[in-house]
Amino acid sequence: MEVKVLSERYNPLLRRREIQVEISHPGQGTPTRASAKELLASELKLDKEILVIRKIITKTGMNKTICEAEVYGDPELMKMVFPKHIIERETPKEGQGASE
Repeated sequence: MEVKVLSERYNPLLRRREIQVEISHPGQGTPTRASAKELLASELKLDKEILVIRKIITKTGMNKTICEAEVYGDPELMKMVFPKHIIERETPKEGQGASE
């Protein structure tokens, strides 16, 4: 899979970077939220704990996925801004891996 940054901006009010990326995945299905987060963290050299995938969109029949992600400077600020269910969605459940 290949990552291409489409846009990036800094939000000073919430002290976060808002990033939109395109993930190319020829011959594969849409990446899971966990695998997209893992890929973005490694490609952008970020800590997974401060990265949140906001949205993943793949058009039917396409091998390209658009991801909207946010990178926080402070994990505590992230917990204040995001609803609890979104943070839980980002955290793999016990017994599940990135492939599930």
